[in-house]
Amino acid sequence: MPKSFHVLIIDDSEKSTLLLEKALRKKWRSLLSKRVASAAELRAALEETTWNCVLCDLTIPGFDAASAL
Repeated sequence: MPKSFHVLIIDDSEKSTLLLEKALRKKWRSLLSKRVASAAELRAALEETTWNCVLCDLTIPGFDAASAL
């Protein structure tokens, strides 16, 4: 098992993000996560580090999963 797990969360809801993080911390105690809610934030996060996983809400006002891809 890797020492840490890096998860990028594309979501406009902080509450949803906290629930995801709580569930993920059960498996990976050393979790690095970041929430973004726009294309600009996504681009910056992708430049920032290497992510093991990207989780994306299907619909975010002004931004969606298809745009993220």
